[in-house]
Amino acid sequence: MKRAVLLFLFRLTAGLAVDLSLEASSTTGYIQQTKRFELNFTWESWAPDGVQRQQTLINGQFPGPALIMDEGDNVEVTVNNFMPYNTTVHYHGIEQLGTPWSDGVPGVSQRLIPPGGRFVYSFSVQQYGTYWYHSHSAGQIMDGMYGPIYIRYNNSQEV
Repeated sequence: MKRAVLLFLFRLTAGLAVDLSLEASSTTGYIQQTKRFELNFTWESWAPDGVQRQQTLINGQFPGPALIMDEGDNVEVTVNNFMPYNTTVHYHGIEQLGTPWSDGVPGVSQRLIPPGGRFVYSFSVQQYGTYWYHSHSAGQIMDGMYGPIYIRYNNSQEV
């Protein structure tokens, strides 16, 4: 008898949990979020074509990791420069409305991030699509300093 009651209660609570999660996922309102990313730039020996050479790695990989966010999100990207060179990051195609200091153009919208330095880029994405981020300093793109950005479409009217 105890076993039957426990089984009944388990099934009842499991059913409630499913109903609650379905209800939560079916809401149509958009809740603005802040997406946070951390990018660590290093200068290391790497062999992308089988021949060892020095190049930029972002979080230990080449190309850098994908930054995935949703249209309407606030975004914070902390860049830690562990390379022996100055750098910046430009978010190619991302509108910097009200946040020109996050455009990543050295000498125009920001100072260079020195070796051992850190900079926090902060902006809001009001578009969707596929973009990329890359260095805007001294040919560093050719040394592997880039990565993809994917902004998912938000069909909410509140964006």
